[in-house]
Amino acid sequence: MNKININGAEYPCRVTIGTLKRFKEATGKELSAVGDLFALVELLYMALAESCEKAGVALPYGSAEELMDDIDFTEIEQVTAGL
Repeated sequence: MNKININGAEYPCRVTIGTLKRFKEATGKELSAVGDLFALVELLYMALAESCEKAGVALPYGSAEELMDDIDFTEIEQVTAGL
């Protein structure tokens, strides 16, 4: 399973076909819309939440907005490289 680092902590993160389906259902956006920064973080949040749940790892973020507050703009490429 892929792992990503956010604010000094490592989390499992894997984008599955199911993640992409739920992303489309929740946002109405296709995968091609992930070029939009906010859509990217929405997808990242969904992948993190699902991966952490499967791995039994606590995720300290209750929403994509909370996650956004811990990702510095200059680090977004590094954080999402594993997606």
